[in-house]
Amino acid sequence: MNKMLFLRSIKLAASRERVLRMTMGLLTFAKTKVSPAESLS
Repeated sequence: MNKMLFLRSIKLAASRERVLRMTMGLLTFAKTKVSPAESLS
C-alpha cells in the first residue's frame, strides 16, 4: 500500500472521528439544556 495514501486515510479517519465526537457532545449538551425546560412545562 502507498505510504502517503495510508497516512492520508488515517488523517481522514481521525478527523471524521473528531467531528463525530463533537456532534455527539453538542447533542448531549443540547439535551441537558433542553430537558430542564421540558420538565418545568
